Amino acid sequence: MADLPYYFQDESGTKKLEGLVPLIILVLIALVLVGKTTDVFCGIPGLDAVFCGGGNLINIAVIGSLEDSGLESATLVNAPELRAYLDGPGRACNMQYTQYSPDDLTWAKDSLLKNFDLIILAGDRDYTRPVRTAVESYLNSGGKIIIIGDAATKDPEDALYNGWGHISSPVVLVNRVSDGKVNDGIPYVEMQDAVLRITDLENPLNVGYMLSSNLSETNTSCKGVMNVIDVNPDKGNTIDILSGIDLLTGKRKTLPAIVEQTSVFGGTVYYFSFDPGCMPNMWISAVQEITGKQTC
Repeated sequence: MADLPYYFQDESGTKKLEGLVPLIILVLIALVLVGKTTDVFCGIPGLDAVFCGGGNLINIAVIGSLEDSGLESATLVNAPELRAYLDGPGRACNMQYTQYSPDDLTWAKDSLLKNFDLIILAGDRDYTRPVRTAVESYLNSGGKIIIIGDAATKDPEDALYNGWGHISSPVVLVNRVSDGKVNDGIPYVEMQDAVLRITDLENPLNVGYMLSSNLSETNTSCKGVMNVIDVNPDKGNTIDILSGIDLLTGKRKTLPAIVEQTSVFGGTVYYFSFDPGCMPNMWISAVQEITGKQTC
């Protein structure tokens, strides 16, 4: 029987595939780096579980701005350190945020907010009645809200409006009376060498903290003068207070720093009179406690 012809296997195709392996590996590494350092894949089902913590992803809506917007309606207390944290380590802690102006809610109302785990009101004092109603609806449906400084305290359509009367906030602005007239401005104190004093050691926000903590020990931009809102926290539970030198009087003054209130509908409001990013570990504890999700 004649020998059958013997054919050598063409290895050109195999060699081409082998040459592509390093390139494929580099592409995969690049995708992992992008996924771990940005929120590009956080909205894609399946990939969000791999890169963004899946069910532990914390979606945050910022209504206003965390930094000084330069607008006439800008707040006295801003949160640049919080923004730096959310743009940096916050991503690794499964936190992502979307920023809106109050005007964005005028027509979208509460439908824009319902899918967020947490809402931060910051950077803008002017909230119209429809926007306040949207925030109130979110809160009454069990939503979680953080108010920073004097955000959401004014109504551009009502010059006499002052405070959070239409939002169930744990703090109420104190209207100072002078010569028999009520001052409709936002009262605040310029405080130097501010120290955070812990008043509720049992609160989860304060786990690991001593009785006081100097804000300047964490971030250099938190040193110096702070604009602290003068509030009356009769409606809420005071968690911490700020103690420092009132630059107007030269005397040491103590004011509420963090106040908490839970609504009858299950929603929760936390008020911060300072940039929460100045105490990043406390911020992490706050987010975990408010949302019920483990971050990092």
